[in-house]
Amino acid sequence: MPKENKLLAALKSLSRKEMTYYCEYVHSPFFNKHEKLKKFASILSESYSELDELFADRKQLFKKVFPEEKKFSEQKFFDHCTYMLRLFDDFLAHNKVFDDAALKKELTLKEYLSKKLIKQLPAKLDKHKLQIEKQISVTDDTFRQLSATHDLFDQYHFAVDARSRNAHLQEKSDSLDTHFILQKLKTACEMINRSNIVKVDFKTAFIENIIKWIEEDERLKNIPAIAIYYSIYKTLTEPEKTSNYNQLIKLLDEHATSFSPQEARVMFEYAKNYCIKKINSGNSDYLREIFSIYQKLLDTKIIFDQNNLITEWDYKNIVTVGTRINEKKWTEKFIHRLKDSMSKDVRENAFRYNLASFYYANRNFKKAIEILRDVEFTDVYYQLGARSLLLKAYYEAEEFQPLQSLIESFKMYLHRNKAVSGYQKIVHHNLLRMTNHLLKLKMNFEFSGKEQNQKRMKRIHALIEKDKRITNLDWLMGELKKTEAQF
Repeated sequence: MPKENKLLAALKSLSRKEMTYYCEYVHSPFFNKHEKLKKFASILSESYSELDELFADRKQLFKKVFPEEKKFSEQKFFDHCTYMLRLFDDFLAHNKVFDDAALKKELTLKEYLSKKLIKQLPAKLDKHKLQIEKQISVTDDTFRQLSATHDLFDQYHFAVDARSRNAHLQEKSDSLDTHFILQKLKTACEMINRSNIVKVDFKTAFIENIIKWIEEDERLKNIPAIAIYYSIYKTLTEPEKTSNYNQLIKLLDEHATSFSPQEARVMFEYAKNYCIKKINSGNSDYLREIFSIYQKLLDTKIIFDQNNLITEWDYKNIVTVGTRINEKKWTEKFIHRLKDSMSKDVRENAFRYNLASFYYANRNFKKAIEILRDVEFTDVYYQLGARSLLLKAYYEAEEFQPLQSLIESFKMYLHRNKAVSGYQKIVHHNLLRMTNHLLKLKMNFEFSGKEQNQKRMKRIHALIEKDKRITNLDWLMGELKKTEAQF
């Protein structure tokens, strides 16, 4: 399979609105004076929804850009793609600076200093400092910006009178300390979190000194971002002390909406991870805590991205938790209410899968089967999940004939579908194999003697012990125990 054109890959990352802005950027004579590139950009923008088809026929695309050329030139085509890609890179940087008002002002004020426009600086500096201090998102970057602003103030005073005293050098240092402490705290938390996933020992230099510094300095403890990440650090390093988690939740309740949604989501994610570890260690009470966290995220709208959308994974997790703590009415209402709050490309799959999962968990097998049997899921992840869920629903509803048909069709799906990874094929094949053994045992249970049933049961256990790479293993073992209880 040929590699995807780099320009095509870059353009596909843009939204429709961003594509329009990119086209306007290329058309601006300040950034580009090449007429052919302007024409190329217009063609790309007009074909935004059909970019794959456009690039699939390079000769036809070349003809649109260069109608005067009699022959296709591969070199010329790729040269212009390269030029367009350079403009794309510049466009991304320009947009980032343009959208970051604080950074734009900071760079402007630096230029005022370098050009000796001293008289105009005091009012501009005061206004810039006030805007930073009023920022809604009081995060680590605020303190970096404050440090840079005090540096500009200090340079201004030094330029006016090198012998004068001012407080800005000290304030620059204090803001820089705060920025450093918060960055180190956040990095240490991520290192601890990451080491639990990839089993890597990271070195967190100075962190003990920083923790001691925070504990001894009231000013630092009263900065919400530092107080929150200090509590997160404590939940990671002293998980047995539930007071650390309680303090974290208290701080999030008080300050979460002061941060950007992205920053707040990260903070709440640490709280959720703490609850998950407690649940995994046997404390199911923390399921209710996770449910409470999700309700806070929904109520404050922190869970939604800049397009007011929720991810399909958060949607699924909320349904799972709500179901497990028996919040039936709330969960069913949520499934329907938040359906349109997911992106269009995953909406239908996620909605139907989670609705079926909800019905299955509440033992309404008829409704679960109805949804799963009549819907063709477009995504491989949902295909595997839906087929596995349908298999369990058929088995528990004792719909043995359609179950046998499903096992055979599922085998064919795994064999033919190249999008399914090797590991997923193994774990799902093993599920089908073990379910088939269990099905035969259950269907013949009443007609076989106790000794024969016990032999079949031991054989199934031996097969599972031999290869535990089985998806839905907990469900399989649970069904085995139910069958054993009949002896």
